[in-house]
Amino acid sequence: MLDSATHRKLALQAAREAIVLLENNDKTLPLPKTEGMSVGLVGPMANNSKVMIGGKADYQSAFITTLLAGVTTKMASFGSESDVGYAQGSAVTKGSDPEAGLLAAAVTLASEVDYTIACVGIDATIEHEGTDRTTIGLPPTQLELLQAVATTVAKVARKKLIVVLVNGGPLSVDWLKEATTASPPLVHAVVEAFDGGQSAGTALADILWGDESPSGSLPFTLYPENFTSQVPLTNMSMRPYLEHPGFNPGRTYRESSHLRIQMTPLPALACPPSAGVCMSL
Repeated sequence: MLDSATHRKLALQAAREAIVLLENNDKTLPLPKTEGMSVGLVGPMANNSKVMIGGKADYQSAFITTLLAGVTTKMASFGSESDVGYAQGSAVTKGSDPEAGLLAAAVTLASEVDYTIACVGIDATIEHEGTDRTTIGLPPTQLELLQAVATTVAKVARKKLIVVLVNGGPLSVDWLKEATTASPPLVHAVVEAFDGGQSAGTALADILWGDESPSGSLPFTLYPENFTSQVPLTNMSMRPYLEHPGFNPGRTYRESSHLRIQMTPLPALACPPSAGVCMSL
């Protein structure tokens, strides 16, 4: 039996547990459940259902909850459904969308809302079987969107910008590392959401509003976005971000200072003389 209640529950659980909190400046996340708060989603991944199933097109789920749909449903649960805005902002890659004015609409939306959630990433037109990438960076048109929105949000102290990355393979954005460490930060939180499957939007909203605490860790090492042209492939000493420490591989909302680990030493292991070698922990 396919698509049972158990299967749907498992898909949601997997999507939640895969999400990685990379940065969380000023404890921006979790977001407050405040009636009347305004949120704007921008970026080509915000209302993109196709990307959530990954790079294979030989199967389809019964439904796909986009990031926009998940956030809208979550905000409706505390009376703020009408305070959700959306602007695509850009195409996935430059020239793949003929519609003009996408960037201007996203900048306008960011200037009007309390929280901007920028959903950017890569899809099957960039990463799929049989194709190599020459960079693991964000497409330039989406980077332009991020920078424009960040500049707009930075003009008002109370506004916050959260970046959500949607990707299957590694995605490294050098500018994000600078933006999160700026003073004050241009980007307040970064979430790696991957291709979240059929319940991607529900899972992301649960994490953003703290109904679930992020517990994922990056399954790969991140290098500078253009490392293929910066480091010879014969250099076996290659290390991630020699000049930039990069992101924490996975954070949570629970502060480490709150953890209290009690360690009780094990009793010494009694070894008779005839035992030869004896080892105790």
